[in-house]
Amino acid sequence: MILLLVILVMRKRLQLAVALFQEAGKVLEASPMILIQPIWTYLYQIICVAFGIFMLIIIASVGKCYSHPICTELSLATLLN
Repeated sequence: MILLLVILVMRKRLQLAVALFQEAGKVLEASPMILIQPIWTYLYQIICVAFGIFMLIIIASVGKCYSHPICTELSLATLLN
């Protein structure tokens, strides 16, 4: 009984919700590739993070330079003094 009363009172809102779902269905019929967009974005983000981690590993693995002439001439100690 209470449920029927709530449905009768909220009839306009239910009609609006049904109309919105119908319009969303039309949009998905017109352009179904819109559902794939979050997947492409997520894959691109994974690729960028992986590239950043790869670059950090390369930079971290360089270490100190001792034998190259540029390292001896342009060391941080000589630049600070």
